[in-house]
Amino acid sequence: GECLPEPQIYTRLLEAMARIDASTGWNLAICSGGPLFAHFVSREAYDEVFADPRAVVCGTLNPMTTQVTRCDGGWRYSGRATYASGSAQATWINVAGLVLRDGSPHFVDGVPVIRTGLFPMAKHCRILDTWNTTGMRGTGSNDCVFEDVCVPDAFTYEWPDPRSPWQRGPFAAIPLMTQLGGSLASV
Repeated sequence: GECLPEPQIYTRLLEAMARIDASTGWNLAICSGGPLFAHFVSREAYDEVFADPRAVVCGTLNPMTTQVTRCDGGWRYSGRATYASGSAQATWINVAGLVLRDGSPHFVDGVPVIRTGLFPMAKHCRILDTWNTTGMRGTGSNDCVFEDVCVPDAFTYEWPDPRSPWQRGPFAAIPLMTQLGGSLASV
């Protein structure tokens, strides 16, 4: 048999699923990325999220619809996660947002600071019925809204170039954007 690195096996699986049903393949690519994104939170946070073998993570990396401010021990998220594929099945949501300082976006060297947080769907989100399409209807890519969710530091990470504080191996060595591109292109 052929021996492939883990990312190749993963992308072949996504491609095969998408051949059967495009929406299912898309949601598998999006939601199975939950552990990938969760590698950027602390190991303890990762273990808490995936202690449930049925954990599903949806989310958005579009920071333009979410505001993030400092709160005691973490970051406060308010806004709207747009096109959150698989949100109806998700138990957690991964959301990127613009960090605000004194009510305005915070910039470092001319670049906006973005922080991503992972928090429970049922406790903090309301799913809006916004996905009105004819194609890919099964992805359920509705928007989700949330307000004043204080997410502990351990459940957050910098975006768009995160680094895992604990993960090793092929998924940690390949830049996240490359992995995302390969996953979505496979579908």
